[in-house]
Amino acid sequence: MMVAVEPFDILERCGVPQRTGLTVPRLAPFGLYQTSDGYIAICAPTEVFARSLFEAIGRADLIEDPRFATRDARVENVRVLDEIVGEFTSHQTTANALAILETAGVPAAKVRTPNEAVRDPRVIARAETVRLEHPKYGVVHDVYGMGIPIKFSRAAAGFDQPAPGLGEHNETVYGELLGYSFEYIEELKARRVI
Repeated sequence: MMVAVEPFDILERCGVPQRTGLTVPRLAPFGLYQTSDGYIAICAPTEVFARSLFEAIGRADLIEDPRFATRDARVENVRVLDEIVGEFTSHQTTANALAILETAGVPAAKVRTPNEAVRDPRVIARAETVRLEHPKYGVVHDVYGMGIPIKFSRAAAGFDQPAPGLGEHNETVYGELLGYSFEYIEELKARRVI
């Protein structure tokens, strides 16, 4: 599940379509664009990023074009803008388009499969994903899960132990935290409550 910062239900009530395909028109230019060998994600809704994008794709003329000179104008003319950006990306390999856009400071990334994304060396280095280790079977070959990429200056964040097995902490929870007697815990087990 993904939680976003936009009130999608309210936007939909106001007539802003929520299913927009590969792009997000209200943030133009923003979305996925096909390359000659895949797709690339471009996120350039601000003035600085849009100008850099126009220059990078060889269309500096769009900076002064009233249809694209402001964010609101770009949103109004999103179909034309997406065609222009798509025309550029469709004639580039993903790697070449990325190199051009990254050099210009335009936020862009290769669209990857989930398998590629969770194994990206940069993602692993930031602990966004981590190799999983089963408490009983050890490291399971090439299985990754969510990490904790939070960094503090003087404290560590991460997993200190694996998720418990079913009932593993019953004595601690029922006995120590809730104060149930050993006999009562045994009774709950016998009645299959826990």
